[in-house]
Amino acid sequence: MKRLLLVGMITLLAFGLTYAGGERMTNQGTHSLNFLMNGLGNFGVSGFPAGSAGGSWMYGFGGSYFIQNDLAIRAGVSFNRWNENQTTTGGESDDTQLGFGIAPALLWYCVGEGAVAGYWGPTAMFGMFSDESKFTPTSGTGSSTKTTYTDFGFGFLMGAQWWAWSQVAFNAEYVLAYHTSSSKVESGGTSTDGPTDTFIGIYSWSVGLSLFFAR
Repeated sequence: MKRLLLVGMITLLAFGLTYAGGERMTNQGTHSLNFLMNGLGNFGVSGFPAGSAGGSWMYGFGGSYFIQNDLAIRAGVSFNRWNENQTTTGGESDDTQLGFGIAPALLWYCVGEGAVAGYWGPTAMFGMFSDESKFTPTSGTGSSTKTTYTDFGFGFLMGAQWWAWSQVAFNAEYVLAYHTSSSKVESGGTSTDGPTDTFIGIYSWSVGLSLFFAR
């Protein structure tokens, strides 16, 4: 997969140099909506990656804004809340899941010409996910358990973007990062910390679709 993405980045640069495509849009004031493209086996477009928590990616809104020519700020933001409440003959159960993630980046567009541009820059990511289950019996003492996952990382990304048509661009990128993940379980008035995992290397690789809008 890593080799395939590298080939894709090189292909974007090479094909963009030989095919005019659309207009490169990296001027100050330009903004975009960013999406993730799924793999070949399940092709489609989904929300933008906004960090991870508990080993699972979080997806949400993604956007970019060029604060000056060839320099953009980009962010992916995700917020999800889910709740289920059930009443049985023995009591009432309540389960609440809450997730939040954010992944900002600062991008310099520097390599390439025409409808193709290479880019690079620093990035960070933060994700939090919690799952709380409560049970209140019709008589007696209730119980509750809450599991919280927290992820944090920072690193460096590099990629290539090709404006295939007017205002429509594809990109491929790598993220090299330091990433740490931890967890905590709270139950019966006690708190237990889970293991902390640390990773340094290629944090992610992806192919995306962006819709650009001029100021």
